[in-house]
Amino acid sequence: GLDRLVEKSEPVFEEASDAEVLALFKTRSPQTGGGVLRLARAQMAAGKQGDAEAGVVLAWRTLDLSTAEHDLFLAEHGPLLADHHAARLDMAEWRGLKDVALMRPLVSEARQKLSALRDKIKNGGDPSAGISDLPRELQDDPLLSYRR
Repeated sequence: GLDRLVEKSEPVFEEASDAEVLALFKTRSPQTGGGVLRLARAQMAAGKQGDAEAGVVLAWRTLDLSTAEHDLFLAEHGPLLADHHAARLDMAEWRGLKDVALMRPLVSEARQKLSALRDKIKNGGDPSAGISDLPRELQDDPLLSYRR
């Protein structure tokens, strides 16, 4: 319905004034990464840094982003998002999103090993191989258990 219409029209909001963007998103949330970033810029200009940062983090942890949007999020908010990369990788793997390949280089080596093991098991590999190589706190990973 209306959310889908807003989603399709969000690229046009790039040209809108900050006041127009704030008014549009007063009663609904952006549906695209570009919409989230545009709203965050308008909120920052209005002195609402907390709201802007919360929206960016929530989107990073939940939205399916295009590669271009992914790159923009990192370019505009990289330091803010650093503590949320593992959560984004987990979300992308649970949902089967393309972002997995984009997220792996952004997480710790242990998380990279976990992600690779999840893929191996998903593709029919031996679940026992590699688990002992993970740090203890990652050996009971929910997605790893689910895929076994």
